[in-house]
Amino acid sequence: MKNRDKVLVGGSVVCGLVALALSPAFIWINDHGDGLSAMAAIATGIVAINALRASARDSADRSRPVVVAEFQLATESDTSADLVIRNDGATVARNLSVSFDRDIVTGDLDKDRGASSIQQRYSRTIGVLSPRQELRNTWWFGGSVAGSDRLKNLNPTPDEVVVTLKYEDLNGLKYRDDFELHVDVMLHSTHSFSSTSVRGQLKTMAQALKKMSERAPVSSTTTTSSFKMTDNFVAERPIFNDDE
Repeated sequence: MKNRDKVLVGGSVVCGLVALALSPAFIWINDHGDGLSAMAAIATGIVAINALRASARDSADRSRPVVVAEFQLATESDTSADLVIRNDGATVARNLSVSFDRDIVTGDLDKDRGASSIQQRYSRTIGVLSPRQELRNTWWFGGSVAGSDRLKNLNPTPDEVVVTLKYEDLNGLKYRDDFELHVDVMLHSTHSFSSTSVRGQLKTMAQALKKMSERAPVSSTTTTSSFKMTDNFVAERPIFNDDE
């Protein structure tokens, strides 16, 4: 017998043994085929239901209000930080309450740089906060202190605070979030600006006016000034004199 014939005979024997071993399984599947089909249909239904639930949750998350609390650098100051409560969601937040884990001590008007306004604003429930609407208050008011080269908060508010927000959506579903905030995140910010930018030009003008005020004597002469936007040149031209 040739090798090829031996391989064919051996393969046939192996196939026969496998078929013999699996024949009970084939018989069971044939007898219970309807049950297996029903189980497959149930499994498919469960998968479909879970997919629908996930889709519904995603849709609800996209349409819910999302109120956040954060510190931001003040818009017109490099030495102050604002507390901002903002609705980043797509729908209205209702019955918003804002609380802090530390007390804001107020009462001394000389040391109050807006702390009393924060206390009064959030002492009551806020009925509606629309999408993209924000509530802003000065939280950290930097000022110079004798004997120190670092700014100090002149507002009686803590540098670190946990802000707790509680609110509802239009269906009355309640939400709660806690935000741990620290002003160092804002105070360690860095930025730069060009001398040709609006801010740079205003700084140049301020420096030029300061130099003029330092070296020019005070007189009754009425003048108008024209400026060339450089750091070291300011031209002044009198228009009216008292002699005229």
